Amino acid sequence: MEDFNWGAFLGITLGIICGLTGLWWGRRAAAKQRGLDERFDLIQTRARASSWFFPLIETCFFFLLLLFGVKLSVAAVLGILLFIHLGSWGSSFFIIKRSYKPSTFHSFFRLQIYCEVS
Repeated sequence: MEDFNWGAFLGITLGIICGLTGLWWGRRAAAKQRGLDERFDLIQTRARASSWFFPLIETCFFFLLLLFGVKLSVAAVLGILLFIHLGSWGSSFFIIKRSYKPSTFHSFFRLQIYCEVS
């Protein structure tokens, strides 16, 4: 037990707890402002689907490095893959969100309601 790194264990545990608390708190605040609608679900699904391409490319890159004899630790590779995946997920969310502008989205429904009423 003397080789156990308590600082790393505490950091990972607190990181998970803080991340889940932030996720819960953020979704709760978004639900109060009616931010969790069908448009959000569509953007989130597309962002999650497109974010897997970047870690796939990075995994192939690490296999190429392994073939060329570069020594990498497992922790470093997993950390880089996690960083790339979460970064691409967040980036693709904001890129996809730009194509679903609320003004265009709401004006379409206003036009549709106007046409149905008259």
